[in-house]
Amino acid sequence: MAGWKVIVNGGRHPPIFPSAPCMVYTHSVFSRRVRIPTSLASLFFLLLVPVLVWAQLFAIVADSHVGTRDSLYAEIIRSIEADNAQIVIHLGDAIHTPGNSRQWRRFFELTGSGKTIHVTPGNHDIANERSLEVFLRFFPRTYYSFTEGDTIFVLLNTEQPGQGRQITGDQLAWLARELDRPFRYKFVFLH
Repeated sequence: MAGWKVIVNGGRHPPIFPSAPCMVYTHSVFSRRVRIPTSLASLFFLLLVPVLVWAQLFAIVADSHVGTRDSLYAEIIRSIEADNAQIVIHLGDAIHTPGNSRQWRRFFELTGSGKTIHVTPGNHDIANERSLEVFLRFFPRTYYSFTEGDTIFVLLNTEQPGQGRQITGDQLAWLARELDRPFRYKFVFLH
C-alpha cells in the first residue's frame, strides 16, 4: 500500500501478516493513496489510513524480545528514527524474560529519546505478580487510552496475573466506557 513501510525482522522476511517476530508498520499521514487490499495485512492498513489526520508519524512494533541474542529491536529503532516517527506503539513481548529490570533498562536505552512509547504488555513482559511489579516500575499503568484529534487509542493488558489472558473485571468495564466515548475512530491494541 502506498505510503506504508513494512519491516519484518529487520527486512529479513517478506511482509506477510501475521509473520515473524518484530514487525514494524509506519505511515506518513500525508500519504493517502490506497490500493484494493489483497491480504489481511493490507486490509488492516486500509482500515488505519482514514484516521491518520494528525501530523505525526507512528510505528507499531511487536515481539522485540530485548534480552535475546537475536533481537532485532536496535535495527528496528534505527529504521523508525530514519523515518522520524515520534510515536511507537509496542504490542508486547518488549523484553524476553518477565520481570528482568536489566532487560527493561536496555529496552529504553535502545528506544532512545525523542519518541513517545506506548506498550501493551505481553506474556514475556508480565507473567506473574513479581514481573507485574517490575513492569509498574517502568510504566504507570498496565492499560490506558490516549487520544489524538477524533481518534482514541486503547491499550489493553491481556497478561494480568490470575485473569487467564482475558480482559475481565475492572478492565472490561473500563474498556466499555472507553469505547462509548464520542470519538470517530477507535483503535484497540493488545498482545
